[in-house]
Amino acid sequence: MRLFESIRFFAWFLNPLAVVTQASTVPRCYAHGLVKHVSTEGSQLHVIVHHERIEEFPERDGTLHELGPLTMVFRVAKGVGREVMREGARIAFAFEVDWSRESPLTIVRAEPLAEGIALKLSC
Repeated sequence: MRLFESIRFFAWFLNPLAVVTQASTVPRCYAHGLVKHVSTEGSQLHVIVHHERIEEFPERDGTLHELGPLTMVFRVAKGVGREVMREGARIAFAFEVDWSRESPLTIVRAEPLAEGIALKLSC
């Protein structure tokens, strides 16, 4: 299962459309984006990311909807490289959507977006 998850994580580099997986009980999405702002609240890192279109974003009621390019606030999970999370950074990232949390969007994996990949941040 971990191999499959790793393959899906890197596959989106080749596919400009973000995808969602349900490998656990918490849905996980993959996207590309531009870090607009970085802040900390105590030891918790938060980022504002302008991301590309996400094909299947899980809504509160469990339905999946397309989400156009948008700027959103994310918590950053411990263990995610903070050096990647700097203003102006172009990133490829995976995030979980857990509507039971106060901050439902949590980046669980991130790395610099490969050179030559253009971000599509407008409709």
